[in-house]
Amino acid sequence: MVIFRVDASTRIGSGHVMRCLTLAEGLRDAGAEVVFITRPHEGHLNSLIQNKDFKLYQLSSGRHDYRVDATRAEYAGWLGTTQEADAAETIEILKGALPEWLIVDHYALDERWEQLVRPYAKKLMVIDDLADRRHDCDLLLDQNYVSGGQPRYTDLVPPSCTTLLGPQFALLRKEFAKARERLKPRDGSVQRIFLFFGGVDPDNMTGKAIEVLSAPEFSHLHADVVIGATNPHRNSIAYAVKRRPRTRLHVQVENIAELMSQADLALCAGGSTTWERCCLGLPSLVVTIAENQVAFTRDLHENGFLRWGGMAESVGIESELLSLLKDAMIRVERNRQESTQGKVLVDGYGSERVSDFLLRGPDPDSLKVRKAGEADCKLFWYWANEPAVRQSAFNSEPILWEPHHDWFRRKLADADTRLYVIDSDMGPVGQVRFEKEDDGYLISYSIGRQYRGHSLGCRVLDISIKALKSEQPLSLIAEVKEENIASSRIFEKLGFTEYPGLRSGAKFYRLSLNN
Repeated sequence: MVIFRVDASTRIGSGHVMRCLTLAEGLRDAGAEVVFITRPHEGHLNSLIQNKDFKLYQLSSGRHDYRVDATRAEYAGWLGTTQEADAAETIEILKGALPEWLIVDHYALDERWEQLVRPYAKKLMVIDDLADRRHDCDLLLDQNYVSGGQPRYTDLVPPSCTTLLGPQFALLRKEFAKARERLKPRDGSVQRIFLFFGGVDPDNMTGKAIEVLSAPEFSHLHADVVIGATNPHRNSIAYAVKRRPRTRLHVQVENIAELMSQADLALCAGGSTTWERCCLGLPSLVVTIAENQVAFTRDLHENGFLRWGGMAESVGIESELLSLLKDAMIRVERNRQESTQGKVLVDGYGSERVSDFLLRGPDPDSLKVRKAGEADCKLFWYWANEPAVRQSAFNSEPILWEPHHDWFRRKLADADTRLYVIDSDMGPVGQVRFEKEDDGYLISYSIGRQYRGHSLGCRVLDISIKALKSEQPLSLIAEVKEENIASSRIFEKLGFTEYPGLRSGAKFYRLSLNN
C-alpha cells in the first residue's frame, strides 16, 4: 500500500495534488494499492481524486486560532492546523495500515511532522522543491531544474536519504510520452497559442493574457485557454474567450498533452506544467505566479529553455508579456532552439522512473562495491541506528555519535577489518563489514530502509564476498539472531552451512572460499 498526504486549495493551488495523482496512477498501474489523505480547504480537489477511483480519507477542516511558525509564515498557514495536530489525525488513519510508502507533498510540513508519523509507515518519501527546511525521510524527490546542478539538500536530509533530483524525474502522465512520440518537429512559426496559468490562478493572469492576445496584431492567432475547475475568475474568463475570435476555453481538461502538441507557443505560469511543455518541445513565455517558481524559472530562462517575463504582480506585466509575444512572433530560430533543448531536458519518463524505484528498487546488476572512507562515517551511523537494524542486533541500544565515530576510525585503520559500501545509480544501498576472527571473517551487513523488500540481500552479500575474496582466500562466519529468518535464508541461499555456536539465541553459519 502507498498513502499520499497532500492538499490543494485556493492558496496552495492544484499542482501538488496533480503531480501526486500522476505518480499515484503510475503506481496503481503497476499493481499498488493507493490511498490519499487530504484536508478539505477552500478550493480542494477531493472530488477529482475520488473521480479517479482512489480511496480518500478526509481530515477535519482545520482551525483558525493556531499559532503559525513565524520562521515559515508564508507556508505554515497553508496547513490549517499545527503540524502536531495534523500528524495526530494522520496517524489515526495510518494505524493498522503500515503502508510500504507514505508520500508527503506539502510545503507546510517538515521533519517535526515526519518524525511523528514515521513509526506508522515502513518508508517515508517527501516531494519538495523549496529546499528551505529539514526533512526526516528515506527518499526525497525534487524535479526542479537547478543551474549547475548544485546540491541543495546536503544538510537538509539524513545522509542515508536517497535524493532524486532534476527534470529527469519530472512526474508527467503517460500521455505526454505518447504524444511526444507522435510529435512532428516544430519549425518555430507561431499560429496557435496554448494559454494556462495554473489550476487556480489567483491573480487572473489568464484574463490579462487574453487581453494581450486581443490586440489587433494577434487577431490571426488561434488560442486554447485552459483553467482549473476551481478558478475563481471562471465567469469573466469565459466572457473574454467568447469575445475573442479563434479562442476556445477548456476547463479541468484530461487532454492537455494534445492541446500542447497542437500549439506553437505557450503563455503560461512557471509551475509543474513547465516540464510538460519541455517534454513536448513547446516554446514558452512564462509569468511566475508564486515565489517558489522564480528560482528554477530564472535558471531555465538564463540557459535558453524559456523566456521569463517576471512575477504576475509586477507593475506592467501585461506590457512585458506583449513585448515578449511580439518578439516570439519573429524569433523563429529561437523558438526552434527552445523546442529542441526542452525535449532533451525532459523525456517524459520521470514518473515511470520514480514508480520503478518505489516498487522494484534499483537494478541488482547495477550494484557496485567500494571501500568505505571517512566521509561515510555519518552514513554508517544512521544505518546502524535505524530501528529495524537495532532490533536485529544482539545489542539493541541506540549508538551514540562519539563512540561510533571513534569505532569507525579504528575499523578503517584495522588491517583485519573490511568496511564496504554498496552503491547504486540512485545512491548508497547498504553496508557490509568483514572482521577477521581466528580462521575466518565475521560478516555484518545492513540495507537502507528504502531499499528493503526488493530481494537485494543476496546480491549485496554476493558482490561483497567476491570483493573480499579477490584479496585473499578466506572463510566467512555469520552470526544471526534466531528470529531473523530473512537473514538466515539469505546465508543459506549463498551456500553457508550452519554449525554449533556458543551464544544462545543465535545461529552460526560458515562458508569456506578459495581464490
